[in-house]
Amino acid sequence: AMLKKIEQRAAVHVHHNIAGRSLRQHKARILLRAPAAPGASWKRASRVWSRWRARRCARRATSRIITTPTEADRPGLRSCGRCGILIGMKRLHIKNNHNHTFRRVLAVLLAAAMTFALAGCSPRELHIGQVEVNTGVNTAWITPARGVDRFGIPASDFSAGADGSVTYTGTAYRVLQGIDVSTFQQDIDWQAVADSGIAFAVIRAGYRGYGKGSIVEDDRFRQNVAGARAAGLHVGLYFFSQAVTPEEAAEEAQWLVDAAHDYQIDMPLVFDWENIDQSTVAAGDTVRTAEMTGEDVTACAVAFCETVTAAGYDAAVYGNRWQGYYDYDFTQLKDYAFWVSAPGTADDFYYAHDFWQYSYDGTVPGISGSVDRDLWFVPITT
Repeated sequence: AMLKKIEQRAAVHVHHNIAGRSLRQHKARILLRAPAAPGASWKRASRVWSRWRARRCARRATSRIITTPTEADRPGLRSCGRCGILIGMKRLHIKNNHNHTFRRVLAVLLAAAMTFALAGCSPRELHIGQVEVNTGVNTAWITPARGVDRFGIPASDFSAGADGSVTYTGTAYRVLQGIDVSTFQQDIDWQAVADSGIAFAVIRAGYRGYGKGSIVEDDRFRQNVAGARAAGLHVGLYFFSQAVTPEEAAEEAQWLVDAAHDYQIDMPLVFDWENIDQSTVAAGDTVRTAEMTGEDVTACAVAFCETVTAAGYDAAVYGNRWQGYYDYDFTQLKDYAFWVSAPGTADDFYYAHDFWQYSYDGTVPGISGSVDRDLWFVPITT
């Protein structure tokens, strides 16, 4: 009879353990409240307690929870005088509820701590491993491409002239002034251009249409190359690409190589792929390159450059800041020269490059209207 009462009292007080009381407290309470029956011993009561404790933990049994008693259950239930819980009914594990609350509070405290910690950090400390760059639209933090050299000329080595020209004042490079032209500059007095101090010209040889994709020769290509060479300028050629596949890019490169054979070209043949804004084209026209991604453009650039170098010419890629940071993968293009379009009074493009287009609206004697101005960085070797 005593053992039966011990088990009953143990079952009655299980829910107090759920509320946070230790099993040791339950053991003490059960043993102290056990009635003294003839022949009963505390040692035997302890063995009963051990058998009871060995049963499935009440906390594990909560997977079979009854939260709302039925009418059939109520006759066998009574309320506990300590907490009012219906004894005989299992309930949700209070300790788990406490854990959830604790975790929520801890998450809030951690978030607050991080906010206060970050508030005291400088932007550079928040972007470890990144660099802040001018994208041509705004400033942004980028993670530099691994294995790609960075541009090493500081802004202090550039000086802007009253006429809008930019000159290099450092000593690590021999820097040449140049222009890039197409049929839009119309007739050019190349001797006047050379006499003004311009040392090189990159001339558009042809382009692919953004709609039908046909290859067309620039109207003044041959005239410009002949005039620039006669005036003693270094000459390079560029092709305005709208290739949508590497095969089309290779086709453009081969077309440019064939065009260069007729002239003495001593500068790179350049891949110039540019985005066409649909809003700027004629009504009814479509832009065939609208769905191109950075990976697509990089693949086209690689195919173009490989075809050019296979023919024995130097290859280069032209692009603006945005393309350089977000479209072109320089890990695939680091073997070729890069010509960056980044208007300004100091060259701020992060990655290494050989040519810098610093103005879209420069003025040069011998050319009516505006013309693009460029610098060519030639390392001085000893």
